[in-house]
Amino acid sequence: MNANSLMKQFKEFYGITIHNYIVLCKMKHSFNAIKTKGFSVKEAAEEVGYIHQGHFIKTFKSYYGITPGELKKRT
Repeated sequence: MNANSLMKQFKEFYGITIHNYIVLCKMKHSFNAIKTKGFSVKEAAEEVGYIHQGHFIKTFKSYYGITPGELKKRT
């Protein structure tokens, strides 16, 4: 199977692109790291592979409607 076929079949089966699925998994993992493990925003960003903390914060907010810092304050 080539890459294009894989991407097409993945999206047909899951209803989401591979890239968006990976980002979703990263956001879920970072949410859990902040909420239950007490990670800082920087630690959570690094844990899921973000080099630029600002990009991580923007992506996190687009998924959850709050920044990871706001989540940290609520825990």
